[in-house]
Amino acid sequence: MMRWLICLLIATVMLAPCAEAAPRRGAMSQALLERIKAAKTGDAATQYALGLDLRVGNGLPKDPAQAYKWIHLAAVNLLKDAQYTVGLMDQAGEGTPRKEADAAEWFRKAAKQGHLPATLALADMLRHGEGGPIDLVGAAKLYRQAADHNDLRSILLMGELSARGEGVTRSASDAAMWYRRAAALGNAEACYRLGVLLLDPDRGWTKGRSSHRPSRNSREALIWLQMAADQNYAPALYVLGMTAWGGIIQTLDDRKAFLLIGQAADQAYPPALRQLAAFYRTGEIVAKDSVRALMYSELADQIGEGWRDGPTACERRFAPHTERDDTIAPPQQLIAKKRAQEWLQMRGL
Repeated sequence: MMRWLICLLIATVMLAPCAEAAPRRGAMSQALLERIKAAKTGDAATQYALGLDLRVGNGLPKDPAQAYKWIHLAAVNLLKDAQYTVGLMDQAGEGTPRKEADAAEWFRKAAKQGHLPATLALADMLRHGEGGPIDLVGAAKLYRQAADHNDLRSILLMGELSARGEGVTRSASDAAMWYRRAAALGNAEACYRLGVLLLDPDRGWTKGRSSHRPSRNSREALIWLQMAADQNYAPALYVLGMTAWGGIIQTLDDRKAFLLIGQAADQAYPPALRQLAAFYRTGEIVAKDSVRALMYSELADQIGEGWRDGPTACERRFAPHTERDDTIAPPQQLIAKKRAQEWLQMRGL
């Protein structure tokens, strides 16, 4: 009798959670039915909210296809946030077959209603020829609209497009204007690009290692590059180091050059890594060390030439003239590769 009572008690305890769970499932289904009923009334905000919850599984089972259905309905009902989101889903093939042309059209509709992310998404598609032919002029117009709303990425892009003459008339002064606007917001990349732009007319820096008399542009370039370097921006640290090594803006300063280039290399910046390899390989401003030279070359090869958006024109002009030295003895090669791996591991790369 006692054994039977114990078994009954255990069964009651084990079944209790299940008994509680069933009403919850029913309640959730009822809530979903009520939300669908409300969405069917044609209210775009309700349709969009339902679609978003189904998209991420927020309180409802995740269902990309159903999410797309409701977000699409909200987009048809002119909700700009829904138009942008359905454009993203069309672009990615999320809950629907991938349709880049449709994505561009939804972005265009949302952009006409002043939706900034949609404006940028459409500009990117036009620039790269996604969902239709490349339209650099159309892309530049959209970036300009976003820049006029103080979108930092668009301001930087307008500077880049002006410097290249991509979709707009090529103009160094226009590029400088855009970069100054972003630099005034304290953006390190803008300070760096403005400094590089000001350096460009001073062709003296291409003549090799010799001090040149500073010009008005080069003195201002130094200020902007230093502002970027003060924010530990690797490209600016590297270029400042190279100018100190080449005597481009100021007198030759090998110690300063090595320090700045080393700081950029510590951020896994490939041009700086290659320049350190060159210094150690040639023994030009530091004691010759073939193992260190190979280690830095190995690191640059493993990390690759890309850094964020890839090397700029200035970085290519300052590219170190170095080659890998694989002629050292195999044991030293192993040491160099081991040190390179340890260097990467210390930085979580």
